[in-house]
Parts: sequence; structure tokens; C-alpha cells
Amino acid sequence: MVSILQRFLVLSNRQKSLIVLMAFFTMLLGYTTPGLSQPGDFGLIRPSNYSEDVDVWPVFEWESTPTPNCTYTLQISTDPQFSEGNYVEYDSLTTTITRPPVDLLMGQTLYYWRVKAVDSDGNYTWNNADQYPYNYWTLQTIPTTEPREIMGGGYLDYDRTLIPENSPYTMVQGNLMLDPNSLTIRAGVTVEIDGPYGIDVWSGELRMLATEEDSITVTKKNGNPGYWRDISFPAWCSSDSVVLQYINFSYAGSQSIYTINAPNKKLIIRNCVFKNCNNGAIRAGANSYITDNEIRNVKRGMYITGNNSRVENNRIDHCNEAGNGAGILCSGDSCVVKNNTVTFCQVSGQNSSRGGGVYLNGNYSKIINNDVSYCSGYIEVSGSGRNFCGGGVYVDGNYNKIQENEIDDCFCHVSNSNLSGGPSEGFGGGLSIAGHNNTITGNQLTGNYIWSRSSGSYSGSYGGGLYLSGNDNIIRNNQ
Repeated sequence: MVSILQRFLVLSNRQKSLIVLMAFFTMLLGYTTPGLSQPGDFGLIRPSNYSEDVDVWPVFEWESTPTPNCTYTLQISTDPQFSEGNYVEYDSLTTTITRPPVDLLMGQTLYYWRVKAVDSDGNYTWNNADQYPYNYWTLQTIPTTEPREIMGGGYLDYDRTLIPENSPYTMVQGNLMLDPNSLTIRAGVTVEIDGPYGIDVWSGELRMLATEEDSITVTKKNGNPGYWRDISFPAWCSSDSVVLQYINFSYAGSQSIYTINAPNKKLIIRNCVFKNCNNGAIRAGANSYITDNEIRNVKRGMYITGNNSRVENNRIDHCNEAGNGAGILCSGDSCVVKNNTVTFCQVSGQNSSRGGGVYLNGNYSKIINNDVSYCSGYIEVSGSGRNFCGGGVYVDGNYNKIQENEIDDCFCHVSNSNLSGGPSEGFGGGLSIAGHNNTITGNQLTGNYIWSRSSGSYSGSYGGGLYLSGNDNIIRNNQ
């Protein structure tokens, strides 16, 4: 066979020159000196190598590569080989300092970490390290006896996820603001708030991902007196709607009116528990859906403002509020209040109060198949004017349907101990309705009454079971 060299030698000089030039340019285009196109070397800074008692949400920091326009990838593993499936990776980082979005495991767990610089062409360089030939540093997290803290008193500086393996967490040093970063609380986590502090959700998000099997608990620090504040979603909060489910809230109300305070937001709250709070449980806006919650020993169960909300299958008891609607206060049109159980709720006020169990202020709404019992209203008269009540349910509006409710053992007390005061009058011990074109059908009212007393002017009691004020209302098949 003729060798390649023999074939080359028989070519003309011009052919030989062309072949040499082609080989030269091929070498230039297809070969570069190893490392020439890779980002320059850089080192790790913190946590320092062999660190111990490192917090479960540590700050990772490294040097910049001298190569411009690079991003970084942080890898964290419990395996020094960083084998597939045994590490977490956070890529496309544009700064040389970060915190992991998900907390590390506590309990003196040994972690390995390293960083990769990547240029715009995808070429990369791993950090250099002082453990040649390895390129990682190690750290060991805090023991299980150490507190896992959420630092309040300002903004959450990076996205963070709390994990059940490290529960309980303690929030300290002040209110926590989520702007722009977000806080995720996984199922099974308990957060204890150590002081009169709350969480303010602005342009960030609060994600509480609980299940029926693994709920989330938010409460005060164990053994501490007093209450924590609330979770607030102000009008400028970027979230259009908020979903909360299977969360247990207790001992809120140090400075606010509601545990979940979102008067301008659509709330979807399902299967949550609110108890032993020094405030109301829920403040929600239009189009909210509040269902299957248990609310006990708070000031007001819920206050819904806006249209098209649904309040269903909730169990509410032992609420005590000054004003209107201790159990449920719904102010808006086309709302549905259905299948709720409201017991031992009481409103009180000077000169006026309405709806010990349920207060509805709106039109074209429905109150259907609720069980309201042992609810009451107390009014102390000091001025003049008519004094309303509706110890069980009060409805103020038109074209509403009040159907198939059971209202039992509710009452209203109106008194005036001032000899120069006006009259004391009570209207509707069980159910009181003001408006026109309402439909009241199939309700059962038993054991309700109204009582009034006056030391000055006259007193009057009207409608121990039902009081109706307005025109063109339909009353049918009530007992």
C-alpha cells in the first residue's frame, strides 16, 4: 500500500503549500492551549474550611474570578464525591455571596461545598482549595440543642425555606418583612415567635405548604407571656391572592386586629385552626373562600369585605367582639354564608350592636343552612335612637335569601341605667332583618328571646325569635 507520506511527496509544490496552509488554519480554529479559555482561578472565603457549629442557613462567600462576565454555581453535598443525586446545586449566581434557599440539616451534619465559575461560552473553572487534590471545603452544622432562629427586625435578605427536620424555629428581634424575598414554610414546621412581632408580606411571598397529615404551627414562644402580632398582607402587597391551609395559629394579637390581616386581598383559607388569640382570626377582601376552619376563643371569627366571597363549613365558637358580627361579619354583595356552626359568640356596644353570631351587610347574598346557637348581643344605651340587636343573626340589605338555618337559644339584652338617657329598644333576639325583597324561608328558631330595661325613658322588646323591618319581604315555612 502507498503510504500517506509517499502520496504527499509526489504532489506539486503548489499542492503541498495548500495542504500545509489548510492544516495550519485547522489547528488554529480547532485547538487552544488547555486552560486558556477557562475562567481564571479563585478561592473560597466562608464558611471557612473545617467550620463547626455553622447555622442551618449559612452565608456562602467566595472570591471573584478575574475573568469578566462569569456566573457562579454553588454545590452543597453530604458526599465528598458529589455523586449524582447527592448534592444540591444553585446556578446562575451573579454575585460572590449567597445563602441557600433551603435550610441545611442541623445535628452536626457534615457538608462539603464548592463553587464553579462559568463564562458566557459555557467554559468553567472550579475553585481552588487547600485540600489538594480535592476542591471542596467542609462545614458542620449546629447540634440539635442549639436554637434555629429567624432574624426579624428588618428584611429577609435572601429567599429561605424552613424544613421540618429543624423544627421548631424561633423568630426573634422584631418584625420580619418579605420584600422582595420570599419565605417558604414546609409541612411539619413549628414557628415560635419570641415577642410582639409579626410578618409583613410586601413584594415577596409567604408560602405555607401544609397537609392534613403534616400541619404547620405558628404560635408564641413556649413559656413566654403575651402575644405575637399577626401576618399582614397590606394593600401594596404584590400577591393578588393568598392560600393558607392546614395551619394552626394561636396566641396572636399583640398589636393588631386580626391574625391574618389582608383586607384588600383574595384569601383562600382552608382547614386552619385559630385559637386563644387576643384579636380576630381572619380579615379578607373580595372573592375570598374561607372554608372548613376551626375558630375558637378569639375576638371576631372573620371579617370579609367586598363582593362574591364564600364562607362555608366553618366551626366558630366563643368569640367576643365590640360592635357587629362576633362570629362572621360579611360586608359585600353576592356573598354566600353556608353550613357554618356558630356558638357562644357575643357582641356588645354602646347604643348599638348587631349580630352576635352572624352579621351580613349587603345585597343578593345567601345565608343558608347555618347552625347558630347560644349567641347574644348586649347594648348599653347612653344616648337616643333605636337600638338593634339580632342576637343570633342580623341582616342589613336587600334581595337576600335566609334559608334553612337553625337559630337556637340566642338573645339580646338592651339596658339604660342613665335616668336622662333615651329609650332602650331591642329588635330580634334570634334573627333581625332590615331591608326589602328578602326571602326568609325554612328557618327554625327556638328558645330565643329579647330583654330591655330603662331607668329613664321607656323600654321596648320586639321579636324574640324574628324581627323584620322593610317592604316586600317573603316569610314562609319558618318555625
